[in-house]
Amino acid sequence: MHLSQPFASPITLMIISLVIAACGGGAAEDGPTPTPTAAEAGITTRTPTPTATINPGLEGEDLKVAVWGSRVCTLARTFASDFLASGDPRDPQELSIEERKKRATAIFPGQFLAVEVALDELGLIEPPERTAALHELLRQTYEGLRDALRDQEVIIEAADTTEEIAFSNVSVNEWINLAFRQAELLQNAGYCE
Repeated sequence: MHLSQPFASPITLMIISLVIAACGGGAAEDGPTPTPTAAEAGITTRTPTPTATINPGLEGEDLKVAVWGSRVCTLARTFASDFLASGDPRDPQELSIEERKKRATAIFPGQFLAVEVALDELGLIEPPERTAALHELLRQTYEGLRDALRDQEVIIEAADTTEEIAFSNVSVNEWINLAFRQAELLQNAGYCE
């Protein structure tokens, strides 16, 4: 199944699934809540709920880091879920070039929206000094993915062969893998509860 982008590899999908599970992406207590702008593209966002896992004894910078971690992990989980929701279950290998182009055209709006929402939300989070460099790295990753998707959209529109389309996946897959590896590292470092 190819869900995450026009032509995601099985390895990419496996990494995405592992990251969602690692970041607590299992059954959510609150169901998806459609947002007016996202609902049109078939994307849902989860209503953030306060987490009881932040140690009430934390103070100062430690508390700021814990709150930052909770918010960024929620953002990463929502991004992964929304990006996957934009997918198409058809195997692109079985489609003609015109069908692949139509498939990509249908997928791109949801992917762009997932990335833009993540960037917007990341911009609203004030990182504590201790996590400022990591916060910037996450922002650069989402921007890199957005730029790679823009490039891919142009390449696919002009493509004459399925090989050109397949080649356009390389950069996008690298950015998606990086975003999900970073989410996994947040979990492993203890930022996600």
